[in-house]
Amino acid sequence: KATRRLSCFVMVLAYSRRLYARFVFDQSMENFLQNHIDAFRCMDGVPRVIRYDNLKAAVIERFGQAIRFNQTLLEMAGHYRFKPSACNPYSGHEKGRVERNIRYIRDNFHCGRQFESLDDANQQLGAWLDGICNARPWPDDRQRKVNDVWREEQERLLPLPACDFSIEYPRPVRSSKFPYIRFDLNDYSIPYQLVRKPLSLVVSEQWIRLLDGGLEVARHQRSYDRGKEIRNDEHFAGLYKQKPGADMNDGRARPFPTLKVSLK
Repeated sequence: KATRRLSCFVMVLAYSRRLYARFVFDQSMENFLQNHIDAFRCMDGVPRVIRYDNLKAAVIERFGQAIRFNQTLLEMAGHYRFKPSACNPYSGHEKGRVERNIRYIRDNFHCGRQFESLDDANQQLGAWLDGICNARPWPDDRQRKVNDVWREEQERLLPLPACDFSIEYPRPVRSSKFPYIRFDLNDYSIPYQLVRKPLSLVVSEQWIRLLDGGLEVARHQRSYDRGKEIRNDEHFAGLYKQKPGADMNDGRARPFPTLKVSLK
C-alpha cells in the first residue's frame, strides 16, 4: 500500500467550541466543499457567518478590505445562506479558536496513533470527537460541557436546506495520443476514440468521471494508491479489432503506455 500525506479540515463553532474535523488526501475544492456539507450536517445547522483564513479555496485576491471570494464558495454560501468573511492578513488573534483546536488535535488525538487507511483515520477521529473533544469542559464555564452549550447554540444556527449543494466541479482535461488521464498519481482509461479530445473531469470521494460535453464517457472507482492503472477493457474493444496482435488481457502487450496528463 502507498503511504499518503493527510490534510485535516477543521471547523469550530465560535461560541460553544464544538469541533468538526475530517482527514482528506488533498486540499482540492471538492474536498473543501464536501467538508462544509458534512460539517453542517454534524452541527445540525449552518453558522450565519463563516470566517476563513486567506486560503485560495476561499479568497482569490484582496486589496485591503476589498476581497474577491472564490465564485464556487459564494454559490455555496448562497445555497446555505451564510456570509463568508476573511481574516485580516498577519492577524493571528482573529483565528485563535481554530488554531488552538488544530494544535489540540495534534497534541491530544494524533500523538502515538497509527492509521491503516483514510477510513480508519476518520473513524478514529470521529470517535475522539464524540467521546473526548466535544465532551470536554466548556472553556468559559468548566462546570458545563461543550456539547451542552452547543445544544443552546444550535437554536441560533440557520436550518439546513432541503437538498445539499452540488459539489461537482468539472475541470478541463485532454489526453495526448494515449487513452489515459492521470489524476492524483493514478491513470484512468478513456474510450480510445476520445484521445486528444477536450473532456471534463469530475471527481468525488468514490468516483472518477469523464464527460464529453454533458455525456458521461467513463466512470472508474477512485484509487487512493499511487502509480495504479485503472482501466475498462471496453474502452479498447474496437482498437483491439484493429490491432489483432495486441492481447487485451496482457498488460505488457497493450498498445498504449501510461500517459501523464496535467490538469489545467
